[in-house]
Amino acid sequence: MTVAFEKEGFDTETSNGEMLLSIICAVAQEESLSISQNMKWGIHKRMRTGNYITNATPFGYTQINHQLVPEKNNAMIVNDIFKSYLSGMGINEIAEHLNTIYPKENRKWNPRTIHAILRNEKYIGDSLYQKTYTTDSLPLKRYLNTGQRSKYYALETHEGIISKTDYEKVQNLLAKKSITGEIDRTCVFSKKIYCSICGAICSRKGPPTRGFVWCCRTHLQSKVLCLLKSIREDELQQAFLSIYNRLQCNQKTILEPLVDDLLGLRHLQEQKYKNRLALGEDIQHLAKQKHNLTRIHTLGYIEETQFIERSAAIEQQIREKKQQLSRNDMPNTSEKILQKTRLIQKKLSSTPPLESFDESAFKELVKKSADQQYGNPIRTHQRHEVIRKPCSHMKNRYIPFGYQMQNGDSVINTEQAATVQHIFYAYTEGQSFKEIAEYLTTSGTAYHFSDNNWNKNIVARILANEIYCGAKGYPAIISKEVYSQAASIRSNKTVTYSAVLKPFRSDMQCACCGERLYWRPRTQQWTCRQCGMWSKPMQPENMAQQIVDRLYQIQQHPEIIHNPKEQCNTRSIEVAQLDHEIHTALALPELDADAIIDKILRRAELQFNYCAAGDDDPTTMQIKRACKEFKPTDTFPESFYSSIVTFKS
Repeated sequence: MTVAFEKEGFDTETSNGEMLLSIICAVAQEESLSISQNMKWGIHKRMRTGNYITNATPFGYTQINHQLVPEKNNAMIVNDIFKSYLSGMGINEIAEHLNTIYPKENRKWNPRTIHAILRNEKYIGDSLYQKTYTTDSLPLKRYLNTGQRSKYYALETHEGIISKTDYEKVQNLLAKKSITGEIDRTCVFSKKIYCSICGAICSRKGPPTRGFVWCCRTHLQSKVLCLLKSIREDELQQAFLSIYNRLQCNQKTILEPLVDDLLGLRHLQEQKYKNRLALGEDIQHLAKQKHNLTRIHTLGYIEETQFIERSAAIEQQIREKKQQLSRNDMPNTSEKILQKTRLIQKKLSSTPPLESFDESAFKELVKKSADQQYGNPIRTHQRHEVIRKPCSHMKNRYIPFGYQMQNGDSVINTEQAATVQHIFYAYTEGQSFKEIAEYLTTSGTAYHFSDNNWNKNIVARILANEIYCGAKGYPAIISKEVYSQAASIRSNKTVTYSAVLKPFRSDMQCACCGERLYWRPRTQQWTCRQCGMWSKPMQPENMAQQIVDRLYQIQQHPEIIHNPKEQCNTRSIEVAQLDHEIHTALALPELDADAIIDKILRRAELQFNYCAAGDDDPTTMQIKRACKEFKPTDTFPESFYSSIVTFKS
């Protein structure tokens, strides 16, 4: 097709015309880019000077003549949010409070909204521009600006709602909370750990110094709704290592039959898809026949009885074809599982067994939970009615016992401070943790949240907390002399356990029930709190020497190190039965894809459970490596011991 440009005096039929058109298009594009750059330059200049007008209006403000002006009623709510947070209320508490006092018509207040308000600098009259940015190339997408673009902070661009002093106090409190390590969105396990009981996602908790744990969010809301306890992060890493190496050693047993059956299922589904196309064409052909028959009858070329007979026959054929079509629905689940399995096979074939946790391998293989990946509901061991709260990872702020928040500062709670003083003085006078806890419980003394169920662990934590003598910016409740005296008593009691037992005291296990054993220094005996078993009296030094002798024996004879193989490559009756059921189902004319997939995955699960990693088990590899690197010492080999003892207390 030829296009003629009358004003410019050329057309696209000739080569010169095409060249002129290309030049004109290039000039137009450059002009467009120049205009765009000039507009961006103007916007950035207005941002730097603080004259940039944004269309977004924060809660609590209204726009009058392109200027942010506080809106009376909503500004009062914003003030209430900041004052509540400075008084010690948590983000969840503030959200619940607002839903009660200032309910919204169509939606509820949630912790994310409260958190965004507390972080917004516009409430002190300042403006931070370019918090987000839009990509330059197509498709145009908006992202959070984490350093990709320049940000511009302008002072006093409008009237503030709260004071800068209160805002800075709130930011300091929010910063303190983030340091605790309550949640880390950059962790490799984030959004990939789900509760096996209620199906809720798990959150990362705990300070890095003591080690992170993963907790069910439903359990954090209420221990009644979900009974799952926290799981240590190193145990999750060890579990992934074990699964990875077991699959690595048993690809032919587990993965190859899985892929073969899925390929067979896909082939049958493709045949069914072809049948669907044929059925669809048949239905269209019959519908056309019925339409032509109706036209012939309307024109009078066919009698009424003959028309009714033929029309009924065609409709019957259409119904039968539609029934066949409904039975040939083709699910996409098998293809997803096949792709995922092949990805696992490719990764396992290209890498050797892992000796330590590999984040890149985990990220590559574990995209999301298996149940979400395959579209099946999460399997639970126990069903509960779960009451979900929005954004449960934002917990209410913890305020140490004996203190309260007042205008963003920690001040002494007079009633609780008296209890703290009683605990320290009673302990220095000779009372035990248990005696102090029993007295506080019977006297009705309230702990946090009106709970008067004291125990010796709570008492011990209070006695060990240095904030009560004025550390970490808290006002002092007791003197440093009293704290030091209590610390000295605790230290002397700890010494009675003997430093010799420290490396392995928490690893001692009852031979009867498997529970942890506890050391009794007065009688020099081990006792089990579960079954009541008592050991014979023994010297800690003799016990430590026996452990050292055993460690040296393992180190000198590494051939005794091997992974137990009781279940290695054992084919169960259930696996054989599932094999038969799968192959029978694949041969049936009526194909139930979902049922076949369930059986294929169940068989793979059983085969995995009945296979072992052998010498490639991560624990076995760790012990062998520790034996090679170990050098005998005159003292107890604590690091060598911890490397090869895998029992978790």
